[in-house]
Parts: sequence; C-alpha cells; structure tokens
Amino acid sequence: MKKTILTGLASVAAAVISFSSIAFADHYSLDLHDSYGLSPNKNAGKLTDFELEYNLHDNTLGFYMRVEEYDYKDTSGFWMVLNNGGNPKDKPDELAILYGDLYTDTLTAYVYNGANSANSWDGGQFIGSYALDGSYYDGPGNTGEYTASFNISLDEINDPTGKPSPWKGIHFEDTVGIWFHNFKHQQGAITYDNDGRITAFHTKYTAWFDTNGTPTEFVPWTTTSEPAPFGLFLLAGLAVFAMRRKSSSARLATA
Repeated sequence: MKKTILTGLASVAAAVISFSSIAFADHYSLDLHDSYGLSPNKNAGKLTDFELEYNLHDNTLGFYMRVEEYDYKDTSGFWMVLNNGGNPKDKPDELAILYGDLYTDTLTAYVYNGANSANSWDGGQFIGSYALDGSYYDGPGNTGEYTASFNISLDEINDPTGKPSPWKGIHFEDTVGIWFHNFKHQQGAITYDNDGRITAFHTKYTAWFDTNGTPTEFVPWTTTSEPAPFGLFLLAGLAVFAMRRKSSSARLATA
C-alpha cells in the first residue's frame, strides 16, 4: 500500500515538473556590430556594439553600447533619440531624448526640442532621471574600452499626460530610426540639480551614428520548460519519506 502511494506521488511530482514553463514576452530587438558600419565618425571612439530591445508587454526599453578608444579618442557619454522608422531628427515635441553620463551613471530623459545639437535638451520638458550601468576599461596606450547599458520602464516617458501634442515618446516596431551621438566630456562638465535635471552640459568632442529606418527582429511570445518548485518540493519530500521508511525497517529488523 505504501509503495503504491509513493509511486502515485512520484507520478504527480513528475507531471508537475514536466508541465512547468516560463513565458517570454513579445519584443522587437536590434543587434548591430562593427561590420554594420556603426562608426562613420570616430571622433569620440569607435562604436562596435549597439543593441536595443523594446518589450511590448512590460513597456520597457533595453540598451547596450560598446565603444573602443580610437586614435587616442574615447567616450564618456551619449545622447539618443529613437522613433518608429524614418529620421528622428528635427521633430520637436514629439520624441524623447535620452542623455547618458558614464561619469555619474545617470540617464536623463527630456522632451526633444528638435535641435540638431548637443543642447537638444535645453528648453525641452524634463521627464525623469534613471540609472545607467556604465564601465570603463583603460588599457595601455590606445586600447580603452567603454560600455553603457540600461533597462528602463517607458511608462513615465510615454505617458502623454502633460506632454506636448502629439506625443510619441519612445517606441518602435518593424523598423527603428536612430539619432545617436557618443561624446567625450570632462568629469563635472555635466551638472544636475536635486531633481536630476541637467543644469550645465559641455562636451569636448562627439561622434555619431544615425539611421533612417533600420529593420528590427520581432521575437514572439514563447515558453520554455523549467522544473516547478512545487514538483521539486514533492520529490524532496518523497526522498525524506523513503529514507525514514528505510531506517524504520532497519530498526525493526534488528529488534
């Protein structure tokens, strides 16, 4: 009878384990590398990796860049405007502009004022300040490496409340338009107030990478099997039960 119960519980645990899964949300992604020609201008280093991921269900934006020092020029920040294809420049009050500062690991969002300059935040509405993951590798001579990444919610950025009309914020689907500059600035050349607003912005030199509508990859909702915690708990319980039963039988045999 006990053997039958054990067999039945083991079958239930195995079933729970086999039917467990994790879901991955629909998202559009872009993964560009050096072979794409990311650095038509290398005045602030050579851009070798540029990645985006727009998650439809979580309404989040992920970003990663990698820049190599070039001709003794390096990078310490970037600004970026994205739209759903086409040229994102010269479109005031429609899109968000993001500024990344690798010295302070700060990401700042503004309403893009439409200007094609480093001061495209100036006069635009401040949206918010977020965390930026940045790193430096200063090798000997001309071999520095610089990376930056973030994964942020777009709820605040894309919310049209209080924004100019028509507000589009940040989103893209089958294609994405990019206006991107990585730049070099001295530490302390970008300053902020207590709310995270930029109060001063000065750069030494910049590089750029622009596209008018680069195709993205759509990754649909998928699931993958993974052992369920409840099933694993059942199996652990069965193992303990079996060990206790074996120990009890051994004591009876020697009694």
